Order: sequence, then structure tokens, then C-alpha cells
Amino acid sequence: MYAGIAMRDPTGDTPTLLVVSVVGIWPVTSGFQLRAAEVVRRLTSRWDLVLATPDADQLPDAFAGVRARVPLPVTSPWPHLPANHDPAGLSGPLCELVERWRPAAVLFLCGSEYLADALPPDVPTVSDHVDCLAIAALESWHDAKGVRARARVLQDAWRMARFERTLVRRMDRTIVAGERDAKLLRRMGGGAPHMLPNGVETSAEVCWDARTEWPSVSFSGVLDYPPNADAARFLVREVWPTVRHAHSTAELRLIGRRPGPDVRALTREPGVTLHADVADMAQSLRASWLAAAPMRRGSGVKNKVLEAWAAGRAVVMTPRAVNGLALPPGHEGLVAEGAMALADAIVSLLHAPGRLGTLGADALAFTRTHYSWSGMADRIHELLLEAVQTKGGGGH
Repeated sequence: MYAGIAMRDPTGDTPTLLVVSVVGIWPVTSGFQLRAAEVVRRLTSRWDLVLATPDADQLPDAFAGVRARVPLPVTSPWPHLPANHDPAGLSGPLCELVERWRPAAVLFLCGSEYLADALPPDVPTVSDHVDCLAIAALESWHDAKGVRARARVLQDAWRMARFERTLVRRMDRTIVAGERDAKLLRRMGGGAPHMLPNGVETSAEVCWDARTEWPSVSFSGVLDYPPNADAARFLVREVWPTVRHAHSTAELRLIGRRPGPDVRALTREPGVTLHADVADMAQSLRASWLAAAPMRRGSGVKNKVLEAWAAGRAVVMTPRAVNGLALPPGHEGLVAEGAMALADAIVSLLHAPGRLGTLGADALAFTRTHYSWSGMADRIHELLLEAVQTKGGGGH
């Protein structure tokens, strides 16, 4: 089981933390993996960290601070979803790790918290659950066609809600990224989850001169993700015509990975361009005057908002895109509901590039202070210590 484990020298009195992820955290191809990878890297300065993940033997030098890396024998392609849980094949290895390393606490990432049932009840546990699965299941209602498909949506949502209620009660601390997610988990009677939005890497400066000469707006994200595809269609078909009427040379730039045929077809509309699989998202965002996040579906924190702020660009968005994020000073008026209100906000800002420069600078400064990965890791460290104290001091 332990042959080939990557080791470093013990750190004396530093407590041991076992981190478990049933999804590989490298290479980073999703927001969940990014969050997990950034947390793991930063917790190595606080804990003797033992990392159990399917890709443990493939991690780069950035994870050199991890004391031990243990490959997990995950067989399901979607092991984080309740329907695909396979505790039988993972519970044994997890218990062996706890027995060998005697961790002060266990941190579950990327949907691995169902494995906690295999642990002794006195082991302190924290789950970074990120998004409410019941909300995500209900969101697929919009794409379900027919009575049977919608019945399956309701069945999935009910199963995930039951799982999450049990999860929050089982964990000493549960973390989610958005206020909407935390609120629903509280209503389900599952305790009081902690809200902790993502962090983001910020630009060194606003780089306002990097923008296009003509007015431009960006929409970014994983473009085959249904809530993103829906927002892109809404933006192009219902918001953009009004903006284009006011600014005949304006460009709407759709930026992101894996655009499907429906998103690619949007480039047939005047002034709409597609920038797929860009090498540097921050650079692509800085080429725009501002960003838009007209989300109508989806849960969790919208990384697209944080990434735009971190690139020094203001964001016009719907309330759904806010979901617990604190707004930079002066950005309250950039939150709007409905196509006309969103279009009016965008048109007004494109008429005032000087104001956009100021809003972008404020957003960048605000993001540095409030949404750093280091700050997020510090908060998770605090919740781990609280969990240890809850169980009487840890040290198993």
C-alpha cells in the first residue's frame, strides 16, 4: 500500500493533517481542482501534510512541501457524486492512513467527505464541500425534456439533499463557497456551514492601456458548463443588441474552454467573437474594457467575477453572480436584473472609459485584500484548529 510514497523530513512538533481528495488535483482543469491545489500548497507551511489523492505520484514541484503523497485507488470517473460513491474500495486505505499517521485532523476535498463514515468518531473532520449539490441538481431542470426527465431531476435533487444533510451533521466543520449554498444547507437542517469564497491570483497593476481601442466586453468561463452556456446565449441574444445599437463598433468577447456548438454559433451575431482555450485568461480579460456575468443559473462563487476583478476590470452582473461576494466600493450599481437593465449598465460604462479605469483599479485593490488564496487557506487553517478543539485536542 505504501510503496513509493514521496516523503520529506518530519517537522518536529507540527501537527499532522491528512488531506483526502477522490478527484486528482493536478493538472488543474476545473475550479474545484484549482481551489484544492491552492489550499494544499498553502497549508504545508502550517501542518505536516499527508495527501491522499488519485494523482499523488504525478504532482509537480509546487507540492514539494507535502510530507507524504499516497495514491488513492479510485475507479469511478465521477467519484465525488453520491450516485458513484465507492467507499468499499477506499475506506480501508483511508483507515490505514489514519492508523499510520495519527493525524490531528482530516480535511476532505473535491467531494471525498462521504469517506468520513469509515473513520473513528473522535477524528476531527473538515469538509470543503464548495457547492451545494442539491442546487446543482435542480439547475438541470431547465435542460430536462419531458415528465420522466424532470422526475429524475427531482429524484437526484432529493438524494443529494439527503446526503448533504447527513454530511453537514457528520462533519465538525463544513465549508461552502457561496451564500446561496450555505443558506440552503442551513434550511435543510444540516447545521451551520461556513461560507468561504475562492481566492484568485491578482495582476501586478491595472494595465488599463492593454484594452482594445474599440469598446469591448468579455464573458469568460468553461463554455460547455450549462449555466455558462445559458448566460452566454442570454447575453448575446437579449442584452448585446441594445449595447451594439448604442456602440456600433463594440465587441463582445466570449473567452473560455470547451465551447460547444451552441456557443460557437453565437459568433454569427454582429460584434461577437470567440476566444477558445486561451493560454492566459488574465491577459485576455485585460484586453476588454469591462466584463459581464449575466448568470441566471448555477451555484457557488463565480470565478469569472473574481478573475475579472483581479485583472483590473469592472463586472456588470446579475444578483445570481454575486452569491455572497462582497462588492468593491462603488460597484453596487453594477448589479442588475433583466436584459434591459444589464444593457443600460454596460452602455453607460462604455461611454465613460475614465470611470471604468477607476472601477477596475478599485476592484483590483479590493480583490488583493479580500480574495487572496493565502487568506482563504488561513481561514481553513482556523477551522481545522476549531475542529481539533471540538474533539478534545486531536492527536490520534
